[in-house]
Amino acid sequence: MLFVVLTCLVITPVIGQQEDNNDVTIHVVQRGESLFNIALNYNLTVDQIASANGIVNAASIAIGQRLIIPSQVSQPQTEPLVHAVQPGETLNSIAQAYEMTPDVLARQNEIINADVIHVGQVLTIREAQPVPIGETLETVASTSLHTIQSGETLFSIALEYGTTIEVVQSLNEIANPNAIFVGQELVVPAGQSPADAATLSAPMSSVDVRPLVFTEGNTGRVRVITEAASTVTAMFLDRPLAVFSEQGNTWHTMLVAVPVGTPEGIYPLRLVASSTTGVSSELVTNIQIKTGTYGSQNITLPEDRLPLLTQGVEDNEYSILENVANTLTPQRSFQGPMSLPATAVMNAPYGVLRSYNGGAFDRYHLGADFAVPPDGNAYVTAPGRVAISDMFNIRGNTVMIDHGWGVFTLYAHLSQRNVEVGQTVNTGDVVGTVGNTGRSIGPHLHWELWVNGTPVDPMQWVRESFP
Repeated sequence: MLFVVLTCLVITPVIGQQEDNNDVTIHVVQRGESLFNIALNYNLTVDQIASANGIVNAASIAIGQRLIIPSQVSQPQTEPLVHAVQPGETLNSIAQAYEMTPDVLARQNEIINADVIHVGQVLTIREAQPVPIGETLETVASTSLHTIQSGETLFSIALEYGTTIEVVQSLNEIANPNAIFVGQELVVPAGQSPADAATLSAPMSSVDVRPLVFTEGNTGRVRVITEAASTVTAMFLDRPLAVFSEQGNTWHTMLVAVPVGTPEGIYPLRLVASSTTGVSSELVTNIQIKTGTYGSQNITLPEDRLPLLTQGVEDNEYSILENVANTLTPQRSFQGPMSLPATAVMNAPYGVLRSYNGGAFDRYHLGADFAVPPDGNAYVTAPGRVAISDMFNIRGNTVMIDHGWGVFTLYAHLSQRNVEVGQTVNTGDVVGTVGNTGRSIGPHLHWELWVNGTPVDPMQWVRESFP
């Protein structure tokens, strides 16, 4: 006779402890726990725990459920220690701040020419290391809280704290990096970066560039703070930047318009500060410009409007607007993000490369179009003063408003203009009614935003607050 002996193994459920006899840990799911934070707590991945427990849907765990926590798995790697280059920093100053030699730092990051590092460039300071058993990312590096401000992205926050998007997502259980909001508190790594490694000379005390990497067609901002009343001048993309000084001439702000079509690359920003006492200093730092993703569009114009494609007509109109948009009103009237110019959907974004009637793709769309019905209202997007109210060949009935500091908004293809040159307007005022005048194929509102004589993406100014 064959006897079958059934041995009953009893495993006492424990929470977060290792059972010596069986080399296995049983975790009892508590209220508010998810498979993600349980995995993070045990220094494992969601897939490792799901596989060990036959879980198909990671969202289906229940309070009181017992989970087998696998042991003797390969430990994950800590994120490498990285440093985002700031204005005024050099390879030498960064290496010194981390107690390294410039040669080691250069070799580690495959840098051939130390003079071409640029603001926003991420340098690896320390390679990734295994996390010791029983530790988590939170215990490896200290953390702090960051409150999201207007205009910030998960990428810019990660750069600010010298880490990666993936680390910030893991610490905060963020699945979609685009689903963050102003005022949200994020856990971020703290204490990873040394004190300021910038090499600034008096009278400059700090230089801030936002964002760290510019995009063609967008607006950037540079701010220099001086320790005493000073005059600041700046050059970028081979043209002078308008500098607006506040706080007793110790805060100096520059709005940087990067023309659409600017080739991707590294460009020098030259800053010179001179105090009223005769002390002066110069700083040259490199800024990266990346290509925007604007797409293309085919447009078919009616026969009677084909003459408006003549290059001379376009150049003449652009020159008139450029001259006005280069006017610098020292007082700014805009505060916070711009309002939208219409209560309608946007049907053509800024920066699209257009082909007219089957021709070459050789004209950029310099504004944003809104599908406003005929005679619908066009609204002022920020307080200002009317600089232009006139009829143009391409833009048709047009109004241009000066908001100060070289910032202008433009409203085109209007059927009627409701304002006059010199008139003061406020956000929400009706600047005119929408029509089909100029080089247009149907009623819509064309909205532009110019910064120091250059048209840039106006929707960036809706999403972000300047300066």
